[in-house]
Amino acid sequence: MDEDQVEAEEDALEEIPEILHSLYSKGPFEKCSICERPILEGDTPYEIQKVWRGKETLFEYALFQSCGLDLVRSYSKESVRKIQVFFENRFQPDAGHDLCHFCGTKAKPGQHDLSMMAMCLGFFLLAPPVVICEACNESLNEGLSKQTKESYGDFIDTNFPGIPAEWEVPTAPIGF
Repeated sequence: MDEDQVEAEEDALEEIPEILHSLYSKGPFEKCSICERPILEGDTPYEIQKVWRGKETLFEYALFQSCGLDLVRSYSKESVRKIQVFFENRFQPDAGHDLCHFCGTKAKPGQHDLSMMAMCLGFFLLAPPVVICEACNESLNEGLSKQTKESYGDFIDTNFPGIPAEWEVPTAPIGF
């Protein structure tokens, strides 16, 4: 691919919106939260996830797709299948940034409890962000195995030790 083709491809992609920038570094995420390799250079896709409780950002991270898939491999097979079925049956791709992509209810960061995920490459979105409201996240979590919840809980405890214990952290899907 020559330089003009690369520029044309980048022009067709949407830049990562500020809502998905890191609150802590006050700009785009710069490294994978697990392996700490730089994410803005090269051609490796990564996922951004942010979780809000009302106006407060509960936690945020960026993971290379390969690091996220390592976590998914620790999930039980039953849970992986339930997550896939949840997406197949409920995902509404055209919901927009302010609606839950699974039930269509209003879900705006800073006003509602929700998670937002996006697959990215460099400074660009590979697809529009996906929003999941608290009710849908709870519905998804109800069907997950103890093994999966513990794996995700361990990931959160290891990487985000400052999250208050009274806040139930959603088990939003990584790598799906």
